[in-house]
Amino acid sequence: MSGQGPITSVRIMGEEYRIRGGSPEQVARLAASVDQKLRELQASRPAMDTKRLAVMVCLNIAEELDQDRCRHEEVMSSLADTSRDLRTVLEEALRESSLPGSFPS
Repeated sequence: MSGQGPITSVRIMGEEYRIRGGSPEQVARLAASVDQKLRELQASRPAMDTKRLAVMVCLNIAEELDQDRCRHEEVMSSLADTSRDLRTVLEEALRESSLPGSFPS
């Protein structure tokens, strides 16, 4: 979150945090997601202290982000390939239509 914008109060793991930046709805949604991930991990590892829980959740979120970036790159690469293929087909069709004796359809 940026250092500008409205301040939104949220609760994560029972602690109140005042977050500045982003829309209050976005801040609340992100905080709820972090709280949920922390609580899920805490349920599966009740003896783990909060600091370690937080680090594990950060790593999990970083892994999700990395996977999303990889998927995004794959989609963008596929779109670029498709765009090149379509351009080649279009250029060929235009070349063929401009040949002498060809009739427009």
